[in-house]
Amino acid sequence: MSRKIIMFHNKELDRITGGIPFPSMVLIEGEGGSGKSLVAYQLTWGSLVDGLSVRFITSENTIKGLIRETESMYGFSDYFIRGKLRITEISARGIKWDEKLSRHYLKAIMHFLRKINEEVAVIDSLTHIIVHAKESDVLEFFTTMRNWVDSMNKFLVVTLHTYSIDKSLMTRIRSICDSHIVLKLVTLPTKDIVRMLQVNKVRGAIKTVDNAIFFKADTSFGLKVLPVSYVKVK
Repeated sequence: MSRKIIMFHNKELDRITGGIPFPSMVLIEGEGGSGKSLVAYQLTWGSLVDGLSVRFITSENTIKGLIRETESMYGFSDYFIRGKLRITEISARGIKWDEKLSRHYLKAIMHFLRKINEEVAVIDSLTHIIVHAKESDVLEFFTTMRNWVDSMNKFLVVTLHTYSIDKSLMTRIRSICDSHIVLKLVTLPTKDIVRMLQVNKVRGAIKTVDNAIFFKADTSFGLKVLPVSYVKVK
């Protein structure tokens, strides 16, 4: 029996990566402004096009803001109206975080995810919640969600700022996840800034992924992969 693959439904990105196996736990990490949310949107789009239902949990946006931001690129509103895409807001900004509050939020998210019916869940982003959390609470969250993905046959995407936690903990989180995507901002000799997407790991991939691709955010197309020749010429 062949394993289902979640495609990005971006021709160049699918050609390069081969998609991500389902079920999987996917970590998208990167510096601020590197395109983590955009890649999360692209995976959301791919899941919806493939007929899967998605629960998008955002701490970076509002429901209206997310729909408005993605409408010209992906047209999420249609899926939202039909109930295939459900969006949940988490108020994370402007809160005085401490270990106790972080633990409460992490446990609340775990409890919430166990109750959802959607096949795909996206958390964008977990950064505000875990930056002050105890290491044991963070590892409990990722380990519990890892087991949930396997036992309930789910696809979970989590975005995280690279420098939000210490390196040793980040290394352990990466090892728990099936797929690991890193995003960086790259300044070309011309001073143009492009985004680099590096696929470090895709467990169970049907093909060997390329080391890295470069892309820009297009307001009407979404994630626009740039040819290597463009980057080199620039």
